[in-house]
Amino acid sequence: LSAQVQDLARIELAARFVEKRRDDYVREHGSYDPSTGFTEFPGSGEEYVGELEEIIDGIRKLDPATAQVQDTPEKVGRFGHHPEPAIDFCIEVEALEGHLFDAKHGIGKPGHEPRRIDDEFRRRVSSAMDFIVGGDQIAIAAKATLRSISAQVQDV
Repeated sequence: LSAQVQDLARIELAARFVEKRRDDYVREHGSYDPSTGFTEFPGSGEEYVGELEEIIDGIRKLDPATAQVQDTPEKVGRFGHHPEPAIDFCIEVEALEGHLFDAKHGIGKPGHEPRRIDDEFRRRVSSAMDFIVGGDQIAIAAKATLRSISAQVQDV
């Protein structure tokens, strides 16, 4: 695949990651009011959901053709997905989550064996667990997902 197609796939992956976090938040904290037809949230939850939607839209509007950052190993973050550390971490967690799902359900690429929970996967989980997320709310949510992945890997 061309670098631009790969960039577009990464952009969509990042947008889907944020969408999943938004949907999880809505399911956990939202309550549907049939009289108004709206979902209501406690505190500033509505503002938070709105911010996530703006982030999703912003991610999808990114144009890899005009990006200044070169997609080279020395320019991307420690996980090799994106130059911004928090986004790089979030994409890695999403990839690990997908790998774990595939392994649990015996899914593999066409013509290949199903994915497994092997030493390399455990190393990637361990490396991601060492990442310090700081104050980025999406990265904090990704860290919680990573903790769940880590616990599931220990059970395998």
